[in-house]
Amino acid sequence: MDDKGRVKKIILLSISLIFLLLPQANGEERPVILRLEGKATATAENGKTPVSLKKGDVIEIGGQIHTEVNSRMALDFGEDHHIRLDELTTCELTVHPIDKDNKSKDTTLHAISGNIWFSASKVATPKRRVSISMEHAVFQPNQAVFRLSIFPNNSVLVKIYQGTVTVSKKKTTAREGEASRKSKFWSHLLKPMQQIFIRPDGTSTNPFQFMVKPDRSTWVLWNQSLDKELLSTRQ
Repeated sequence: MDDKGRVKKIILLSISLIFLLLPQANGEERPVILRLEGKATATAENGKTPVSLKKGDVIEIGGQIHTEVNSRMALDFGEDHHIRLDELTTCELTVHPIDKDNKSKDTTLHAISGNIWFSASKVATPKRRVSISMEHAVFQPNQAVFRLSIFPNNSVLVKIYQGTVTVSKKKTTAREGEASRKSKFWSHLLKPMQQIFIRPDGTSTNPFQFMVKPDRSTWVLWNQSLDKELLSTRQ
């Protein structure tokens, strides 16, 4: 092999090594279980057998997670995004395809039932977005703290504590209920201490205020204490 051949080979090997060492932009952004009180299970996409979860586990994209009775889970999505699940809560993770403008994958937690708490840093400027969706609505938070409760009749209560959240009616398909398809599109920008109620048919109330004292449930106080811990670590 002549000198030019050796140089070319060295350059190619160097480029290959660089690509191996660089973080993969197309990799899926998966949350990690930061805290688990009680029991929770996960079912992989197209899977049938639930697998028990523990602290430190990575949640797979496309799978469904479920917390048991008297159980709570805290998920760390990175970049100061945290989502927590109350007992008897079921949800699944999806990722949007990468496009030319968005090199990292945005993550959506699809809420199916139960209580969910979303907390994002007020000072963070994330490279990717983490949002929540459900059957009738999509939630787009802007460095916000909010929670939602999905009741057995599929109605939803949404409460905002910090930041702002845009809540919009989700586009429906032909397979979904006739009443849902006929209900008009709506969108609300919710501010701190505002709430809305989404009815089972996909319609919603206008935003209205809620009071701090009646809202102080065990679930709310637990989340607020964890948010306070996160804030102290950022300072």
